[in-house]
Amino acid sequence: MTDKKWWTSNFPSQYCAFATDRTLGGYPIAGLANLDIYSSEPAWLTASTTVVALTQAEWLSIVPVDLIIKDGKVQTYVAPVSTDAETSSVTAATAATASTTS
Repeated sequence: MTDKKWWTSNFPSQYCAFATDRTLGGYPIAGLANLDIYSSEPAWLTASTTVVALTQAEWLSIVPVDLIIKDGKVQTYVAPVSTDAETSSVTAATAATASTTS
């Protein structure tokens, strides 16, 4: 007979991501936890903690850089793109207009 792990009663997986109190781009930064390393439920893991269950394959493939929780999933944050080309073309057009109206 195997002992039942404490986390099996409240969590769907031993691997999880959880929402921290920090944000990136307006989304909570994800912390990562292997619940199996704790002998009992840690104090920081409360009923109000947003938790996203991860499979072992997901756990093993995560690159822990700029992780956020968005739409109930762990995702890598990608900043909105603003190109210099857009700014340059607007600046060039403004400069051309200014020189022809002077």
